[in-house]
Amino acid sequence: MADSSGDTGSASTSFTTAGTLYYPTDVARILDTRKGIGASVAKVPAGGTLRLKVVGAADGPNTLPSGISAVALNLTAVNGTAGGYITAYADDSAVPGVSNLNYGTAPVANTVIAQVGSDGYVDLRNTSGHAGSSVDLVADIEGFYTTSLTEGEPYGYTPVAPTRLLDTRNGTGAAKAKVGAYKSVTLNVTGQIGDVLFTQTNSAAVVAHVTVTNTASAGFITSYPGGAKLPTASTLNFTAGQTISNTVIVPIENGAIQLYNGSPGTADLIVDVTGYYTATGYTYVPITPTRLIDTRTTQPVSWGSELAVPTASADADLAGAEALAANLTATEPTSGGNLGAGSTGWETSSVNFGVGQTVANFTQISTSPTEFPVYDGQTSGHVEVIADVYGYFADTFED
Repeated sequence: MADSSGDTGSASTSFTTAGTLYYPTDVARILDTRKGIGASVAKVPAGGTLRLKVVGAADGPNTLPSGISAVALNLTAVNGTAGGYITAYADDSAVPGVSNLNYGTAPVANTVIAQVGSDGYVDLRNTSGHAGSSVDLVADIEGFYTTSLTEGEPYGYTPVAPTRLLDTRNGTGAAKAKVGAYKSVTLNVTGQIGDVLFTQTNSAAVVAHVTVTNTASAGFITSYPGGAKLPTASTLNFTAGQTISNTVIVPIENGAIQLYNGSPGTADLIVDVTGYYTATGYTYVPITPTRLIDTRTTQPVSWGSELAVPTASADADLAGAEALAANLTATEPTSGGNLGAGSTGWETSSVNFGVGQTVANFTQISTSPTEFPVYDGQTSGHVEVIADVYGYFADTFED
């Protein structure tokens, strides 16, 4: 497997695990229905399903191998004619009752860790209550999970308490200045976080929640390794004056990652990290996507309060979970604000939303055996919260 600078590693590792390990890839676009990449040039209609070929898809100079259990994709919905949501799931399984990406008419992105079917495909289903509506889909690969690959260096996940490493509004992690038009900012993501010292040697990728705010014009943000060339990919899309975020898995090079402002105006950037992929991290166990909580069936979450999301679910076996691969959705908010997942949720953000918006964000968050907290960062009003889980990280190595 080649790294993002084109160098091919010769390391190989033999392991036995009931879970899967992560292999970061070159950032590569494997789907764009606007251009006929990975599918025909056609929008996905309401009620329609797109079959995306993962095994054999191009990853820079390589192709994705067989034996993949799950894949990490940055999924973007563009040119939507009405609102709806996308669900990603293994091709040879039933449609689960969860969502990955909620969209409207403006471009929006979210990271997805989707199980891959035995035939090497992932299904992307478009659900919309608007008959005749449609949407274009774009997918950029970030990495994959497998138990069977013997070449390359595999990594597990090491969660940390959500930690803010960058805020250009106040000079955290970079100069106190907006990122210029078509400019990049470099962020050092190694160092001591909590009880763990993360270095270039022991860390392959960082899980970063990227927020853009105070935007002067419409554009996009691309996250990519430090020292690497700018890829043809995007992390999130934004409009003028919008605050929006997405969680991505970014390979680390030279101890850093880069964030590119692909717009003709300036913008502030914020990065909160929730963990790293390391040689000693937890393995990933995919499960049937399951809804853990939906406050629309009980009562909304009030501003300034904490919601305990239960992880002891009769529908999902999460025994031994140290962290979750989950999706948090905010819907029907009566005021703008944010949700923060994890023990430091008051100080960081996981989902940003405006009045009346439905916004989903992926998160890889530490959990206790019974629950994980979500904090409502609104200053007034309330919001409904939905949490779906797609898998968990645990110590599943076997001797």
